[in-house]
Amino acid sequence: MNIRGFAFIELLISMAIVGILVAVSLYNYGAFNGRIAVTNNAYEVASLIREAQTYGVSVRQFNTGAGTPDFTVPYGVHFVQNSPQYFFFADANKNGEYTSSELEAQYELRGSFTVDVICLGPDGSCVNQTAVTITFTRPDPDARIVRSGVEYSQARITFKEVGGSGMTRDVVVYSSGHINVE
Repeated sequence: MNIRGFAFIELLISMAIVGILVAVSLYNYGAFNGRIAVTNNAYEVASLIREAQTYGVSVRQFNTGAGTPDFTVPYGVHFVQNSPQYFFFADANKNGEYTSSELEAQYELRGSFTVDVICLGPDGSCVNQTAVTITFTRPDPDARIVRSGVEYSQARITFKEVGGSGMTRDVVVYSSGHINVE
């Protein structure tokens, strides 16, 4: 009598192969989620910087305390190293620096991410800083990148996952107004 089907050994080998494939995919799933999360955070930050550029360049009314509308107020984003928070603000005193009284909205990186490195200046000769302010003033779409009254040609802001895989992603802002996620 000729019976066709799987032998017990064949079934065990097939289950072992499937088990290995499942284990490998589950192991890589966490790394994949980490890459997606850090990328999403970087693109959200780049989008907010672009929004500040749009507000700064367009005719957006800022209400001063005196009740007189001002259409020339720069808008910007402020970052602090080792913090998951970043700040969208209207530069009411027009000095290129963030003060808490100018806050329009406060944002926080999603998940367990933080601003890891703030590097100002061109690649290869950049200087690490603890904070940076990026503003845009009408009618010029160029970015004003300032730290303690000193202007820089470029800002590289690195976001890092705290703990876990430690994955990073950079947002680079050039003084020409170009914003890039790397």
